[in-house]
Amino acid sequence: RAAITQYGLRSHLTQQLLQYIFTADLLIPYDSQQIASIFLSALRSATAGSAGVDVETAVDVTLLTTGVYLLDSTVKGPLGGGLCALLLGRSSTSRQGIFVIPGVIDADYTGVIKIMVYTLTPPVSIPKGSRIAQLIPFRPCVPQPGDKERGDGGFGSTGSPQVYFTMDISKTKPELTVTMIEKGGDRKVIKMMLDTGADVTVISASQWPQHWPVTNAYTGIFGIGGVQMTK
Repeated sequence: RAAITQYGLRSHLTQQLLQYIFTADLLIPYDSQQIASIFLSALRSATAGSAGVDVETAVDVTLLTTGVYLLDSTVKGPLGGGLCALLLGRSSTSRQGIFVIPGVIDADYTGVIKIMVYTLTPPVSIPKGSRIAQLIPFRPCVPQPGDKERGDGGFGSTGSPQVYFTMDISKTKPELTVTMIEKGGDRKVIKMMLDTGADVTVISASQWPQHWPVTNAYTGIFGIGGVQMTK
């Protein structure tokens, strides 16, 4: 169905697939390579010796911020022949101030291939049909593949749902009331400022109860004021 939609009922690719489905012909490795080459033949590489094929954008877009944008390409999976592909940016794209975040296109992905891009110097306009990315095909070597089919799902569709703390951004400091409980049952309620870039919890020494135990830490906290030793 995907082959008919993308290439037409009378295309060479569709005719080959129908032949293998409704006849007793064997599909040998050479045939798989031929089918894969037909899928990829719709894409064009920059030179005869290029390792990949170029991918065009399907829409006009203007990058107004430094955030990540998700752009539709003109290519739809699967690539065929059990092939996967690396989605990388072209070197000329980076020189224009447009950066493509690398991605992996799975062999069983059937949706539209999307390109993740960002810029450090907005605004930047990307016209429809711009060849900003390329597909580097490869054959997967996973020893024990799973039973689940990806289909047209992407960007975390096979992972478990996750919930993260969110709050509205305003001019006031983002604060949260925290209750600390010591092993003996003693409690201390303090109001702390949230920092989305922090990977540890930092509590001021003035807010730590003096009768609670502490141990010296061998790492410091790096900030604007320099390095501060911690406990």
